[in-house]
Amino acid sequence: MPPHELRQIASLDDLVGYWQFNGAAGRHLAVVDRDEAGKRLRVFTLLEDRWRRVRELPLSEPWAKALDGRLVGDTVVLCVEVNDYHAVRLLAEEYGHLVREDSADAFAPRADLDLAPDEQQRVEVPVSHLWNAATPLALSAWLFSPRLVRGDVREALVIASTADGQVALLGREGGGAVLRAPQIRRALEPQAVRVGEALIVAFQRPAQDDVYPFWLAPRHGKFVTGDLVVSDGTQPELNLSAVLGIGPVVRFALAPGWQGGVWLLALIDAPVGTDVVALERAHGTWTVRARQSLDRELRDLSVEAGPGEGEWHIVYAAATPEGSTLEYQAWRIAR
Repeated sequence: MPPHELRQIASLDDLVGYWQFNGAAGRHLAVVDRDEAGKRLRVFTLLEDRWRRVRELPLSEPWAKALDGRLVGDTVVLCVEVNDYHAVRLLAEEYGHLVREDSADAFAPRADLDLAPDEQQRVEVPVSHLWNAATPLALSAWLFSPRLVRGDVREALVIASTADGQVALLGREGGGAVLRAPQIRRALEPQAVRVGEALIVAFQRPAQDDVYPFWLAPRHGKFVTGDLVVSDGTQPELNLSAVLGIGPVVRFALAPGWQGGVWLLALIDAPVGTDVVALERAHGTWTVRARQSLDRELRDLSVEAGPGEGEWHIVYAAATPEGSTLEYQAWRIAR
């Protein structure tokens, strides 16, 4: 089925991050951006293919670099890269409060997350790739591009890159032992979905021999392309860019699908605009399900599965001379 046209949600001067989440009140989008007055949070609700803004409030937290949000149970959890006294901070807000129009504030601190001491000892950054920072946190303890793990999780689990491009997993599941990520190196912008006891990890691997996220992060204006690689911790890493012939990707989104499936939607630079390719993992095998071309310079995407099989709700961040716009698309993909 052909995808719907793009519909603009908002125009932003300085986008920090955004994410979709679903609950009893509908499908929502949370956006954090900066304007002349500082950072602000805006919450939108989807009503008949149109996003209506239901809340806007200033943010006093010094959130800087990267963030992600997700609905976990009845709570919307936000993870933020801070790299100050701690590497990552979790904040939380009750779902009903966050999407209510008359609410006055949002997001209280919930926890701070850091690499374990033995994990820090495995981080090695050569002198040529160190950076200056007035922070009490050792550079080996910094974490980049944190994302909340999706899928079969009951607690907030976070995946991120270390300063030398290793994959780190932070948090506990069900009060049990600390979970550890599979041994993955040279990884940029990792994301993960848990399916039962399996942890599916996807990440970009740029062409550089070594990957140091501080110098490659999109917040520095560097939209680095790289091969799209996946790992489940039991089989060798699989380079989807090479195996499926899709080439290097600009950004991607990993999400749970239907009947235990896992999907990847990736942005690929095209001669004009951007191609979007949809991949599905079913029974351990990855397959290209669909591809479309859009006449926008897309730089990010957030994806959420709809109630109907193959139904995706996508919010793209498109580059503009003034900053960026958020664009919505509904895309039903036949299997």
